[in-house]
Amino acid sequence: MALWNQVQQLRGPALRTAQSLYGDQFPIEIRQYLAEWIEKKFHGPGVFALDPKDPSHEEYIQQLIEEFIAAVDTKAKTLPKEPQQKLLQASRFFKQRNKEEPLSIFKFLRNCLSMEKCLVDQMSGCVVGIIPDSKVREVAEIVERLTSLTAKTEETGKIMKWMEQEIQTINLHYHEIQNINGYASKLDEQSPTEQTERFKNEIILRKGLREQDTQHRINRVINTKTDFENKISIIISQLTDLQAKVLNVQLDNWKRQQQLAANTSKFNDSLDTLQLWCEDLAGLLWNIRFQLKSAERVKQGILQVTLVSTDGLAGDKLSDLQQKILQLLSALVSQSFIVEVQPPQVLKTNTKFPATVRLLVGGRLNVQMSLPDVSVSIISEEVANGLVQHDPASANLYNGKLLNSVITMDYNQSSSKFFAEFRNLKLTNIVRKGKKGGEFVTEEKFCLKFKTEFTLAEGELNFKIWTLSLPVVVIVHGSQDENAWATIFWDNAFSDSRRLPFAVPESVPWSYLADAINVRFTADTGRSLTASNLQFLAQKFCSIYPQNKPDTNFMVKWAHFFKDLMPNRGFTMWEWFYSIMKLTKEQLRNPWRYGLIEGFVSRNRTEDMLRTCPDGTFLLRFGESEKSGIAIAWVGSDKRVSFLLLTSKELGTRSLPDRILDIGQLKYVYPDIDKKSAFGKFSSDPKDPAGSKSKEGYVNFFEKMIIKKGEEDDPSSCVNQQPAAFGQSGSNFQWPNTFSQTSLISPSSAFSPAHTNSSWISSVSPCNTSSNFDAMAPLTPSNQEYPYSSEFHDLLEVIGIGNTVETEMDFTYNEAPLMELSGGGQFGNNTNM
Repeated sequence: MALWNQVQQLRGPALRTAQSLYGDQFPIEIRQYLAEWIEKKFHGPGVFALDPKDPSHEEYIQQLIEEFIAAVDTKAKTLPKEPQQKLLQASRFFKQRNKEEPLSIFKFLRNCLSMEKCLVDQMSGCVVGIIPDSKVREVAEIVERLTSLTAKTEETGKIMKWMEQEIQTINLHYHEIQNINGYASKLDEQSPTEQTERFKNEIILRKGLREQDTQHRINRVINTKTDFENKISIIISQLTDLQAKVLNVQLDNWKRQQQLAANTSKFNDSLDTLQLWCEDLAGLLWNIRFQLKSAERVKQGILQVTLVSTDGLAGDKLSDLQQKILQLLSALVSQSFIVEVQPPQVLKTNTKFPATVRLLVGGRLNVQMSLPDVSVSIISEEVANGLVQHDPASANLYNGKLLNSVITMDYNQSSSKFFAEFRNLKLTNIVRKGKKGGEFVTEEKFCLKFKTEFTLAEGELNFKIWTLSLPVVVIVHGSQDENAWATIFWDNAFSDSRRLPFAVPESVPWSYLADAINVRFTADTGRSLTASNLQFLAQKFCSIYPQNKPDTNFMVKWAHFFKDLMPNRGFTMWEWFYSIMKLTKEQLRNPWRYGLIEGFVSRNRTEDMLRTCPDGTFLLRFGESEKSGIAIAWVGSDKRVSFLLLTSKELGTRSLPDRILDIGQLKYVYPDIDKKSAFGKFSSDPKDPAGSKSKEGYVNFFEKMIIKKGEEDDPSSCVNQQPAAFGQSGSNFQWPNTFSQTSLISPSSAFSPAHTNSSWISSVSPCNTSSNFDAMAPLTPSNQEYPYSSEFHDLLEVIGIGNTVETEMDFTYNEAPLMELSGGGQFGNNTNM
């Protein structure tokens, strides 16, 4: 039988768990309509042998995913409008997801099918074979225990129903005995006759039989009640253990993954399965509570029968059992009140932000019958500690003012979600504590506290519950963002889920930090760091404190990571790493993802790698002396290795791929990849720049970077920085004879023939030239580490509608009407631009 058919035959928690695997982004209808196709392609030993991390399997898996998306599209065309729209919407999501996270759809489907097979085998009593995912085993175990406890609770429910029926019978017998006693008393008042004596004897016999039967029934009820209490006690013990597993393991794991996701930007685990389990637990607790209340009524029914012995009721456990159930119910309600959508962990004042809380058991307990309000406030780490440790003085404290901080909870009947969605929160002010010695403002942690109150069982049970968000760092200016993220990164990576707010270790082993920064870098840039990259970073940390050895799992202190400056640098390890990560994410993502950037590698190692390579071989490494810089290192014909540093500002005017394609000295990406095949697909240059025009009718142009051949080490080949008074009347500037100059040939009459050789020069370095300017920009080398950088220059070649001509010339500007451009720009046919 097909797996999906077997899944549909499941009952109770097993069926609901299988259904909860699919949600809005992956509708269960896809599993239904494509059941046979999905099982054929994604189920079986051959599929489990595929490893998404294995590059040799990646192409086949990607092809499988594309076939799956195509199958969804094809099936959607055959369906009515409503399911068709649902499948097409899912298809669009799959296509987008496949671009952002390749192979994630494959892993999701394979895990779902594994879970289904495990549930089917476990519920049918089959021996479960090797399950590839420990998470699947844990889910199957929870489902099995929920199913078992449901059956046991149904059994105790039947026992309770029998006892209630017996008590009704006992009450009838007791009433009959009372009537017999009254009739016998009347006979005693009459004159004794043979007939009355016969009636009296019959009544006494009947009364004795009834009392004997009643006593027998009461004894049976008492014994059954004792057995019932023992069974309930066992169920409660098992429920306590299972609830701890769901709340303290599964839900805590979810919360921990949610926190780690702040360092990775990836968090896809749905709460639906956890909500299902919490609802099942709530249903079990509520049923047992009802049964215990019924047992209490049975007990009172027995005590009302005053003519018989009730010694068997002396040691009942009902009070203790009811107290345990209330404790479990209270813990379940309070712990299932969670922050589903966290606020930004770096929170800027006077900036709108969202947050969402959710009560996982709200629908099951019918809290929606009277929708409660939820309020939110911001509190300090100290106040949060007081709340967790049940300090009543902390209950009403707050450390700032939030706008739009109270809303009414909502209930989605179709999904059974009970939630409160804050869409327009805004922190208008914050009250900080006094800073400790050496502590930065961006090290101070706060959090949002959400609280609500509601009653159940017609006011019999009153719940006042609250939950805390992840820690947040409050900033007032964007310049604090970088340091604030350091605090959040350390907290998210190394905190314990059972900690007091918001304790973190002062130091961690390098292996822990290496894993954390690798995960963060991978999430932001699309490719993980290599072992040699991490080894280089270890050496960097050891350079701060030489007693540490990079080949050991040394301890890294928070101060080493965040506060202490790197040797001979004006920034910390975090500032350097964060700026490079930001640069790679925003400007170098594609070259990095395709493995074209070596990244974190030392200068000496770079030289060793390149010296044995052919002329023109180059590699890309992250700069060490500046934040947000990437260095191009290449080997010349004399086996000398040259370096050129490009900053994020320079890459903003012309991309790294375009600059690499510009430079003639660069031929092969290390070790031997042709640069055009490697970087050509990332070029942003127009295919036909000459003569192309924009919508406004202006001629488009683009910049080009050139390093003069054979003059990498000749200072005279550099040009001076453009002065502020460039082009003013009276200026006189002599270009060096060796300068390679580009010509702009323009049809505009605004440019006289005398000026057709004017050019736009940018990103130039200091050199020996003669000049006579009224104003001169300061000449400061941008990179002290790279002595070659001051000997190179960039020429930004302006491409007009004519041909580009490269000439050797010596000319003088005198009142030349040179127009200044920054980055990209346009030349027009009108001088009044």
